[in-house]
Amino acid sequence: MNYLAVLVGGGVGALVRYLVSIFIQKFVPNFPLGTMVINTTGAFLIGFLSIYLTEVIDAPPNIRLLLITGFLGGYTTFSTFTLEGIGLINNGDYLKAFYYIVGTNVIGFLFVALGRFLGGLL
Repeated sequence: MNYLAVLVGGGVGALVRYLVSIFIQKFVPNFPLGTMVINTTGAFLIGFLSIYLTEVIDAPPNIRLLLITGFLGGYTTFSTFTLEGIGLINNGDYLKAFYYIVGTNVIGFLFVALGRFLGGLL
C-alpha cells in the first residue's frame, strides 16, 4: 500500500509540476520562473504538511507518503533547478543566474519556515 501511495502521489505531483510550469512559461518565457514557483511553493507545502499531517491531524503514514514523499517528490524540481541555473551561467546570463539561484533558495527557506509556522497554528 505504501508503494502505491508514493506512485500515485508522485505521478500526480509530476503532472501538476508540468502543467504549472508550461502555464507560467507562457507569461515569462526568458526566465525559468515556472521552476522557481514550483520549488518555492513546494517548499511551503512541505513545511506546512510536515507539521499539519503529524502534529495537527496525526494522519496515517500512507497519507503522509502520498502527499509528502509522493506528490511533493514529483512536484518539486530541484534537479531541474540546478540544470537551469547552470544553463543560465553557460549562456552568460550571470545576473539572471544569480537572481534565480539566490531567489529560489532564500524564498524556499522562508516558505518552509512560513509553512511550518502556519501548519502549527491549526
